[in-house]
Amino acid sequence: MRRAIREPGPVGPGSRIALRNWRISTRLVSLLALPVVAATSLGALRIQQSMDDIQQLDNMKLLTEMTKASTTATTR
Repeated sequence: MRRAIREPGPVGPGSRIALRNWRISTRLVSLLALPVVAATSLGALRIQQSMDDIQQLDNMKLLTEMTKASTTATTR
């Protein structure tokens, strides 16, 4: 049984997209960009949720004050 002999491919600078061809600064930026974008997105979602909670609590406070005023008015 004979094995096919593989001839090496062309040796050269390679693809520009290949990670090994990136500059160090580009590698660092790409390495840090994903966590920063993820943290910013999750932070924005958390802030939006907190703002919704504040609005709901304000509505509950208003409803409680109206109920208290209504109860006071009817018991007099």
